Amino acid sequence: MKILSRYILKDFFTNFFSVLIIFTFALLIGNLIELTQLLIKGFKLSFVFKMIFNIIPYLLTYTIPLACLVASLFLFGKLSANHEITAMKSSGLSLFYISKPLFIAAFLIGAFCFVVSSYISPSCHYVIRKSKKIDIGEIGNINPVQLIEKSMFIEAFHPYIIYCDDKTENTLKNLMIFEVKNDAPATAIFAKEGTMQYDDKAGMIRLELTEGNIDAPNPEDPKKFFRLSFENYHLELDLPSRDEKYIPRSANDMPLGKLTRKIKEYDKSGVNNTPLKVEFSTRIATSFSCIIFTLIAIPLGIKAHRSEKTIGIALGLCLALCYYAFIILAKAIDKESHLYPEYIVWLPNIALFLTGIVLFYRINRQ
Repeated sequence: MKILSRYILKDFFTNFFSVLIIFTFALLIGNLIELTQLLIKGFKLSFVFKMIFNIIPYLLTYTIPLACLVASLFLFGKLSANHEITAMKSSGLSLFYISKPLFIAAFLIGAFCFVVSSYISPSCHYVIRKSKKIDIGEIGNINPVQLIEKSMFIEAFHPYIIYCDDKTENTLKNLMIFEVKNDAPATAIFAKEGTMQYDDKAGMIRLELTEGNIDAPNPEDPKKFFRLSFENYHLELDLPSRDEKYIPRSANDMPLGKLTRKIKEYDKSGVNNTPLKVEFSTRIATSFSCIIFTLIAIPLGIKAHRSEKTIGIALGLCLALCYYAFIILAKAIDKESHLYPEYIVWLPNIALFLTGIVLFYRINRQ
């Protein structure tokens, strides 16, 4: 039986690494255009290679599960087409026994994917952002809007935490602003748009908000909130220290430990931390997807019953598109805490797992 396990694993890993390299390179090409522009702007070639080295771990978080899926489809499609599955089952081997070494391999690959997505990729992503950021030691000499980046909790303007979906020059779109208090839940300000202006003489930033509302805790019962709608609202923000080099971390930049601590910290302060929860769920779910994809790829590969690799690629891409569509949806609504987007990330895992179990059972009974 060791010979059978070696045969299956050898074929699987040959396909796995081939697919991994192809898909990672294909995704890397999309980033090469931006990197080429850095060369045109005068950046050194060593800097561009540094960017490429740090981009690859982020791409691997997507291509590793996909490589698991397609490699499993290739393997069992080939075994089925050559009637090897029939021969093994005729010898008294169950489909689970035949697939066991593949499940072990998928578990180990999933564990590696977890390490990459939870620790290596965030650190590399932060290195990329730091390398592109300007030195803001002399904060008064730059446009203060540079301190704010989209889809990121900005804590530079104590006691406020600012989050926006998008920004263009001095204009911020779809803002969430939380005034954090030690002894009470945070006051939340939501606005469709905000314009920032730096007041050099006063040493502050004036933020003009339009079309929004304020949720303030009731002093008598902090669990209840008052809501006040506004057309225009004025807010003044104190600048960070001029000696402070503030480069905020996005959810993508935080190692798993820091991300978990931030979720707990914001929970305690009453800050809407749903974007952080979505990122946390995404990392765990995509790591589990290596096993889920392998589970469903085995019966699908047998059912396809073709040796051509095009059918494996087609099935793999269709499943991957459906899977990642849910992640994209969850991140698109990651501020809507009442929709629980952190659980939407798990829906394709649950659906594929149940489907895989049913298909696997039926194939095994045949």
